Amino acid sequence: MPLALIGLGSNFGQRYELLCGVVTALQREAVELIACSRVYETQPWEAPDSVPSYLNAVVLVQTELSAEQLWAFCMELEVRFGRQRGVGARLIRSIDMDLLLYEQVILRTEYLCLPHPLMHRRRFVLVPAVEIAGDYRHPLLKRTLRQLLAECPDPGWVRPYGRLFPEESACRSQSGS
Repeated sequence: MPLALIGLGSNFGQRYELLCGVVTALQREAVELIACSRVYETQPWEAPDSVPSYLNAVVLVQTELSAEQLWAFCMELEVRFGRQRGVGARLIRSIDMDLLLYEQVILRTEYLCLPHPLMHRRRFVLVPAVEIAGDYRHPLLKRTLRQLLAECPDPGWVRPYGRLFPEESACRSQSGS
């Protein structure tokens, strides 16, 4: 089954609970959770200082869904967990899910770009991604995620916050394995 890397973020409401809830729903309904990073509190990317900080994490999953199906399911979960789109929605998000990588697939459609076109420029994505998949090679840039983090131009701060499921760093007990 294909492996995929999904970025998660929240800066509105019960941020930690929303991240835990969306990961639980994701693994119950669509994927096998292989690993999840720690949760990090992060500076909002290219946003005014008034925007609340985010909690971010990355999960590595295995799924029978195609890239397009997995992306669509992530968008469905965003709505289910209160994501609003529209004016100001870029800055305040109850939940944000980005399909970062899906195997070595390179894909450009109206709605989905793989690999995620900005992931290599975002410290808040790379720090948690490196924690669980540091040697994974970016299919376009031909560099590992660890190398991309070392070269990342993003000056934003990223601070450890906790774990999604403190009892299991790899989340295996949560997925029923």
